[in-house]
Amino acid sequence: MPLNLKPLLKDLTNTLILSLYWLGWQYKYPLEIIPKKNFFKSIDFNSIKESLNPVLVRRSNYPSELETFTKLGTLKEQAILKQDIPGMSLFLLGGLFKIEDIYYRQKGKGDSDWSGEKIFFCDYKKNDDYEELESAIPIYFNFNDLNAISFPYEKSGNEAKKFANSLGLKPTSIDGTYLFTGNCNIKHVPVNLNYWHVELVLFDIEKKPIEDTKKKWSASAISQALGQITSIAFQITPSIGTIPDNCFRAN
Repeated sequence: MPLNLKPLLKDLTNTLILSLYWLGWQYKYPLEIIPKKNFFKSIDFNSIKESLNPVLVRRSNYPSELETFTKLGTLKEQAILKQDIPGMSLFLLGGLFKIEDIYYRQKGKGDSDWSGEKIFFCDYKKNDDYEELESAIPIYFNFNDLNAISFPYEKSGNEAKKFANSLGLKPTSIDGTYLFTGNCNIKHVPVNLNYWHVELVLFDIEKKPIEDTKKKWSASAISQALGQITSIAFQITPSIGTIPDNCFRAN
């Protein structure tokens, strides 16, 4: 086949798949969550009214509600692990992503960050780039709650001492340990097969991402954040407001 016809054939194949889907053909993937060319590269959450309070959802590490939540509806330990927290994946509800879409896990190049280009779904293979899960228990968070979390952490050493002195902080112990405060932030990180993917980013007091789970101070900070994240998670499906098109679509 001439090389110049390959892009055209790919485009036609992709258009046919999408057309059949919108006509009611049940394709085994929620094609509406795939990023489109007229979608913004990243959603500016400041453009969404605070009163809307978008809802975020994450899959539990467990396959059942009994293993995920207590009888009172609080989140059990291990439903989210400490190593899950830095860069924790969640999904934004209120746009085109539906709760049942958590049954589809993106992986491989399907889970690679979207660079803004047109996505040809025919380029992605089941089991290599995405899979359908047999079970997926949702854990919900209010965006405004999760995005506003702050947490304490301790740090020692010359670097910590120098920074603490610049803030006028005194050591909390005789061995020169200082108490600082970190915070959480929700970042929109669309991937090739899911525009509605977001990540939780933890920052230290210097606005640097906390990622290393092996260092004593950062591991402690992550544990502190996890405790607060667990406390604001909930089980019952909430009322979900609609995110206006102009927050994610150019035209």
